[in-house]
This record gives sequence, C-alpha cells and structure tokens, in this order.
Amino acid sequence: MSAAAASAGETLGWPQRIGQGLVAFAKGVIGAASLTLVYQLVHWSGIVDSRVLPSIVAVFAEMWRMTIDRDFLWAIVETVWPAISGLLGACLLGIPAGLVLGLSPLAERLSRGLVDILRSLPGTALIPVFMITIGTGDLMKVLLVLFVGVWPILFNTMYGIAAVDKTAIESALSCRVTGPALWRRVMLPSAAPFIATGIRYALPIAIVIVIADEIVVGSVEGIGGYLLQQQSNIVWRAESIYAVLLAAGVVGFALNLAMDAVCDRYVGWDLRRSEQT
Repeated sequence: MSAAAASAGETLGWPQRIGQGLVAFAKGVIGAASLTLVYQLVHWSGIVDSRVLPSIVAVFAEMWRMTIDRDFLWAIVETVWPAISGLLGACLLGIPAGLVLGLSPLAERLSRGLVDILRSLPGTALIPVFMITIGTGDLMKVLLVLFVGVWPILFNTMYGIAAVDKTAIESALSCRVTGPALWRRVMLPSAAPFIATGIRYALPIAIVIVIADEIVVGSVEGIGGYLLQQQSNIVWRAESIYAVLLAAGVVGFALNLAMDAVCDRYVGWDLRRSEQT
C-alpha cells in the first residue's frame, strides 16, 4: 500500500468508525425498543398475571428510584469491586501462563488435560466449595472470579502468541531485534488484540459469578444481596426485582463499553478477534 493510500485510510478511519458506531447504536436501540414493546404487549394482554409481569413503566420508575438509592449504589460498588479485582488477578495469572503455553508446544500438550478439566468446572457449582474452604467474604468472591475468568484470558493469550506472524519474527531477527525488544515490538503487539478479547469475554462472566455468589450465600451485600432483600419484602413488588435485574444488566453493559473504549485506544490497530472459548 502506498503512503498516500495509507494516509487516506487513516484520514477516513475515524469518520468510518464513528459511522459504524452510530449504526450499531441505532440497531441496539431498535432491538431494545422492540423487546420492550413485546414485553408491554404481553402485560396488556393479561396472559400473565400483572403481579408476576408488571408494567414496563413501573419497572423503569423503580429503576429511576434506585438511581438515587444510596443502598443500591453502594451495592453496585460491592459487586463490581471484587469482580474487577478478581479479573486483574486472572490477568496476572492467565497472561503469563498463556505466553508459556503458546511458546512451548510440549508444555501445552502436558498441561492440556488438566486445564481442560479445570476450565470445565462450572463456577456456580464451586461456590459451596469456596464457602467451606475460604469463607463468604470478599476474598472468596475475588478468588472465585479469578478461577472462572482465568481460562478465556489464558487461551486467548495462547492463541495470540501462536498466531504471531512468523515472517514478522524473522524480519525482526534479521534486523537484530532480539530478547525483550522482540517481545516489546513484535510478540506482545501482535498478541495484544487476542489478550484484550479474552479480558472482554471474562468481564461479564466476572459480574455474573459475583452476583450468583451473593445470591447463593444469602449475602446482604452487593447486587445479589439487594435482590434478595427485595424478594423478602412483606409486600410483593415484582417491579423491584425486575428493576434490579435490569440495572445489573446496565452495569455490565457500561463496563463492556468502558472495556471497548480501552481496547480501541490501545489495540485499535488490529481488528482481529480471537476465537472465544
């Protein structure tokens, strides 16, 4: 590609990306609006008891009330904090392990069986085990997220290293780029989009597993604890339960947007996405 063509591509890059973002946003709004309309039509039809399926207006009104509820806002912090902490731990463990397995076919073959067994264990089924061995505090949430989130990060890192262009490595070696410089200039930049994909894939899993832990444990903390409190009210208010669940989805969506922005900022040069595991 000529320098002029490359320059033109860079000039058109941001407008194209903004246009694609607006189109994706519009599609998302249309999809959400359609689902909301279907929900409300079912409510109006009377097929389902309104005590079980409240009006979407009542659900949104409850969500609005929750935005100024200090207890709920603090519950979000209590859920997100251990999720992010566990995800950071998963990165510190999964990325180096993925680098080793990606570079060494022998290490990958020797560890494949054990890794496949461990990553097949469902996180929710491990909650009682973690309760007995670790307790029910924040440490248990962090370690549970670490265990569940490490696998997509590890495998995407491994695939990213294995997918590094061999020609790029040979070209760097021919220019006497070796050791740490080879990693900094060739290996890690090539694998970074795969690693970012693994982190993006693990992020919603981290939020879900923390909320599941809070519900199973019967905690009074976090989004899960707040949901249990709404369910245990003397007066049954289904709109409160739906609002908490919808708000949890909004929290996850906001975290995904933040992660997408970070990925676009630091690994936006490569739009490849590794296979999610």
